[in-house]
Amino acid sequence: MAVRFEEIVFHNESGIDMSVTIEAPIGEVVVTDHPVGANSSYAVRPGKADCRSALLEVNAPHHGVVRQSFATAEPAAGQLSYLQNLVARHVVGSSIRGQFTASNAGS
Repeated sequence: MAVRFEEIVFHNESGIDMSVTIEAPIGEVVVTDHPVGANSSYAVRPGKADCRSALLEVNAPHHGVVRQSFATAEPAAGQLSYLQNLVARHVVGSSIRGQFTASNAGS
């Protein structure tokens, strides 16, 4: 049974507007340069099956571009795990921080 990548939430924790580009899996664009207002959030539902990676690219005017990838690793034993949800936060001048949940397909 496939594991669905249900939602990616990006929180702009800065006092300036920025834009976010999201790939899931890496190399497959889900959204390009979506504006995210100051101190606000943006959620997207990629709806991908068995997705092992995502990349967020944040562009803040006069502050440059910051990129961060999130991915599951090859297991030492057992089945692969796939992304289900990702929550990421960014403050201008720092890296993108995030947490994700993942699951294997089971049998």
